[in-house]
Amino acid sequence: MKSLSLPIALLLSFYSHSQCWENVFAGDATSFGIQTDGTLWAWGVNDFGEIGNGTTVDQLLPVQITYDTDWVSVCEGFAHTITIKSNGTMWVWGMNYFGQLGIGSTEEIHTPIQLGTDSDWRFAATGFGYTVAIKNDNTLWAWGNNLGNLGDGTQTDRYAPIQVGIDNNWETIACGQAHTIAIKQDNTLWGWGFNDAGQLGNGTNADTTLPEQIGQDTDWDTVATGYSHTLALKTDGTLWAWGLNNNGQLGDGTFVNRNNPVQIGTDSDWRQIVCGMYNSTALKSDGTVWEWGNVRNPETGMMEYYTTPVNLQEGEWEKIAKGYHYALGIKSDNTIWGWGHNGYGNLGIGSTEEMLWPTQVLCPPPLSVTDQTKENFVIYPNPAKQTITIKNPGQGIADEISVLDISGKVALKVFHTDQINIENLQSGIYLVKIASGNSSQIEKLIKI
Repeated sequence: MKSLSLPIALLLSFYSHSQCWENVFAGDATSFGIQTDGTLWAWGVNDFGEIGNGTTVDQLLPVQITYDTDWVSVCEGFAHTITIKSNGTMWVWGMNYFGQLGIGSTEEIHTPIQLGTDSDWRFAATGFGYTVAIKNDNTLWAWGNNLGNLGDGTQTDRYAPIQVGIDNNWETIACGQAHTIAIKQDNTLWGWGFNDAGQLGNGTNADTTLPEQIGQDTDWDTVATGYSHTLALKTDGTLWAWGLNNNGQLGDGTFVNRNNPVQIGTDSDWRQIVCGMYNSTALKSDGTVWEWGNVRNPETGMMEYYTTPVNLQEGEWEKIAKGYHYALGIKSDNTIWGWGHNGYGNLGIGSTEEMLWPTQVLCPPPLSVTDQTKENFVIYPNPAKQTITIKNPGQGIADEISVLDISGKVALKVFHTDQINIENLQSGIYLVKIASGNSSQIEKLIKI
């Protein structure tokens, strides 16, 4: 048996490699990245545990969220995080004041917990205190804060997922402050919720609590929402916008609100769209990034109002993500870069310094326990709240069990037992060192 060297040093390893990122996501001021190995990382503001590392401390550099390597998507509303794994399960954490985590209560959660037992979630989107999601059967589900934006015909908050209607042809969705826009598989466009600025695009300013079709066009492809404005791409690559336009965030050359979709320019080479609160960003097929609305000019450092799309950032980009007043982009070489507001460390560069030009987010090495031969001790339940059991059917009880926090400090130590009371531990991620004879192993433990 190979002796174990406790891998705490891995937690403090220097950020040496950089071309490791597969995908990038941004919330209000919290950022997420998925590495090419499927691990999930987060940084930025963490007031309500929305990062998911068991604390409420802001993170200036990416921190790994669990050891799992099967994360595929992330969305973060105002301080609540919704994720989907490759097996179709949904995991949630963060603020839960309105029931936006869908766990049947309003309990705030600081580490990932699974939402129910369903394993058929395909897509999710988050707004201000609410979540909307699509299952593999293309049915639509919603929960959380409800001002009509859940689409269930009421304004009643929902603490657990409820199905929206009976249709089973939903393709994609986007959530704003209190309005929801969706596209069906027939490429029709639908909206519901608040509409005070015309953000539903149905030609009125009347709110609605049920999905209503927007126009008659059947060529909608992609949709994105800001605070109270909406962007969409059609299948021909043209860009359209409507809703609140007080900062020029629609990009139509005016500051006039629009309650019907208006085409932005004449270009037909738009590839991706994302929205901030009062600004917008889009990616063209040639990899250039365009911004408009209330945006900081990198040449002057001043916030300016751009009423039409401008190419302010150089480079060729594969994907972009948008927060409140910052942006993240991923290039074809699997590097992430960030620019804009950084008051909470949301750019992930190790400081809170605002960046006018793209600055690279380096890759921390993943936590690993592969330099050991495991003895098949298992911990259950995990995640756990009060008591855990640690057993090996072949060897029975371990000689010594140590529970360490992520700094390497021993939080608990017991001898010759198979049960540990962890009720007094703070929520978070721990390493459990299990020693038996001349060998030992390490397992992760999530305390909820």
